[in-house]
Amino acid sequence: AQAQAVRAAVAAELGRLAAADVHPAAPGVPGAIAPRPAAPVREADVEQPGYRAGSFIIYPGIQAATIYDSNIYATGSGKRADWLGTISPKLSIESDWKRHSLTADVQTDLTGYVRSPHENTVDWNANVEGRIDATDTTQVVLGGTYIAAHEDRSSPDAVEGFTPTPYRETNGYAGVLQRVGDFAIRLGGAVEHVVFGNVDSANGIINNHDRDRNRITFGGLVRYDANPGFRPYVEAMGDLRQYNQTHDDFGYARTSNGYRLGVGALYRLAPSLRGDIFVGMASRKADDPRFRENMQLAFDGSLRWQATPGTVLVLYTERSIEETTLFASPGYIYTVFGGRVEQRLTERLTGLARLAWGHSDYLQSTRADNEADMSVGLSYRITPKVTIGVDYRYTRRASNTALANYDRNEVYFRIGSQF
Repeated sequence: AQAQAVRAAVAAELGRLAAADVHPAAPGVPGAIAPRPAAPVREADVEQPGYRAGSFIIYPGIQAATIYDSNIYATGSGKRADWLGTISPKLSIESDWKRHSLTADVQTDLTGYVRSPHENTVDWNANVEGRIDATDTTQVVLGGTYIAAHEDRSSPDAVEGFTPTPYRETNGYAGVLQRVGDFAIRLGGAVEHVVFGNVDSANGIINNHDRDRNRITFGGLVRYDANPGFRPYVEAMGDLRQYNQTHDDFGYARTSNGYRLGVGALYRLAPSLRGDIFVGMASRKADDPRFRENMQLAFDGSLRWQATPGTVLVLYTERSIEETTLFASPGYIYTVFGGRVEQRLTERLTGLARLAWGHSDYLQSTRADNEADMSVGLSYRITPKVTIGVDYRYTRRASNTALANYDRNEVYFRIGSQF
């Protein structure tokens, strides 16, 4: 979940550069419409002095948690509850140069269950990014990410294996930003390779390699920056998805091509109120003649309001065309709306509340899922570098496919430090 949050943060910054989501969410996990509760990020967190090594600054950190999960398999019947623990050490490195920049980080997530050791996982991710300031008006960004993780049991594509499904994701991206007068021109692209591992089940080995795929995204954006309060842009993106196997286990050719076109704007209505919005069209056509071309309204947006020095409200929405392995369906339209409120109660105590709703509409299928994700929590800063917290999270999927329904309660007790 922390790796997903890292990718989301990087994608938000790089998305306009590549005119695409160059750090896609973990494959098969779009149903996870909100990350697991984590400590709030405050300016004090990101401005820690760290440790200087020449012209670089090193930021070590670690988080640990004890969690109660009422439904570890995310099933509607035969629920199994368990306690689990997580430990997540992280190391970040940042350059301290006047021109150009280089950043890198690596993180490991170790998870262990008390009653269900077959659910134990060891995940890790690493990424590196460099920015070249070629001229005062030209910048080049290069980067790459490697992720070794497991699908959450709540994923709509998760299989009923004895152990969680592992996957490996490798991607690289590059982009160029050119300023011409009041205009910002951005061109970029990304290459992604995803491989899924097979798992054992009661009926033998489940083959997941028919989901292995490569993805190439490329695009451009032109933005008008004359007015800092409203910066409109137009963007176009191409998206090619090539599966390693010509046909999946059900005989469908899932390789597909797509695009996204639209207009948007970055806006700042007041010093405390800012965000972005995009509206356009997205299309996708698979190689299999049984799958019809799909064209949909595409949109995304966010709003951040610093209501008071101690109160922050964040709202967001997004619609996209996602991959699936559901029989006879080429994919699904995923729409999500959500928000978060963070309230500083005292100098050291902060309260958080989150709410998200997602809808998955499977193409050429009668299946449709509605998902709700709600959580509340408290975070207490013991020292400037050490934080403890407690969170409660409730998730529910209501589907017209009875076997896909489930609800889940989770309680988190956590401690984290950046030093």
